[in-house]
Amino acid sequence: DLVRITNDLLVDGRADPTVNNNSNLIIAIEKGYIGIVRLLLMDGRIDPGVNNNQALKKAVAFLDIPMVRLLLDDPRLDLSRGGIDSLIIAFELENLG
Repeated sequence: DLVRITNDLLVDGRADPTVNNNSNLIIAIEKGYIGIVRLLLMDGRIDPGVNNNQALKKAVAFLDIPMVRLLLDDPRLDLSRGGIDSLIIAFELENLG
């Protein structure tokens, strides 16, 4: 399964999850693979705030509240790096849903 394969690659150490500005994280968010996103966030090399919080913005764009919550729980996410608008949208979505 994809989570096990992702874990094996991360544990091996030869795979770089940060390649192309965290594209692996962004793709996992787009696909809704919350288990893989969780694994990637547990890897110390990933910075969920890269590119003005692109990961958070992507999760909000996909209306994925569990993914938004997962990202917001990460202490490395710095909302001063362009995430305030996404946070407001996420809050509004949560109140509508």
